[in-house]
Amino acid sequence: MDEKAQLTERQKELNCIYRIDKLIAENNDILTVLSASCGIIADAMQYPCYTSVLIDYDGYKIKSPYFKLGKNKIQSKIFIDEVESGIINTFYTHKLNDKEIEFLDEEKSLLDAVAARLSDYLLVKKIKNQTNNEESKRTNKFASIRLEILENAVNEVDFHKLGIYRIYLIGSVKNFTSGISSDIDLIVHYDGNNQSQEKIKIWFDAWGKAIINSKKFQNEIDNSEILFDLHFITQKDIEEKNSYAIMTSSLHNNARLIKSTID
Repeated sequence: MDEKAQLTERQKELNCIYRIDKLIAENNDILTVLSASCGIIADAMQYPCYTSVLIDYDGYKIKSPYFKLGKNKIQSKIFIDEVESGIINTFYTHKLNDKEIEFLDEEKSLLDAVAARLSDYLLVKKIKNQTNNEESKRTNKFASIRLEILENAVNEVDFHKLGIYRIYLIGSVKNFTSGISSDIDLIVHYDGNNQSQEKIKIWFDAWGKAIINSKKFQNEIDNSEILFDLHFITQKDIEEKNSYAIMTSSLHNNARLIKSTID
């Protein structure tokens, strides 16, 4: 590589780091940052039009536009609290002059630098979320009471008998933003049987009415209709990421798993 080409590549590397830092500084959500990073990384490689990037993080796979697998690849791992939490895969998807394109050592070093920045960003996000949740728990009695009610209800329900696989929490209780009239929003992953769904509705409706009519919670719950708002999903919904099912694996506004009877 001649001196001019080296300077061009160096400029691309610096531009890549600048764009990643700017993206993080803009306080974008995790999905936006990781999605945009795929394109930024591809642009910084020797042959951007032949490059595909895949970021695998927290069970979610984020790909660059027009993604295609390639024979040659480099990888850099994402660490959070010194625990491997994800990986960035970068592929060359075409040949050049009938030869496989080899990655330069500088390209691997650049990918490591990007992975380090994303690791720091994701760690900060994690700490902020934990801090916000802890603060919310201390200040929102309505959410705390509803979470206690939910945990008691879930411990009593017979998952196998009602055809339930998993129960997730979403909405104001999960986010600790509940008010006195808030309900408890749940995603119920079940066997898809209509009779199972009806039995689940009846069970949670009865439990909710018992709570609403109880004097024990009269200062925390003012809800004349239903306490549990159920959203049903099946295994097919999860595989196809339909409706509420996408929240079970989302990086943004994700559902919180309360209990599962399957791996």
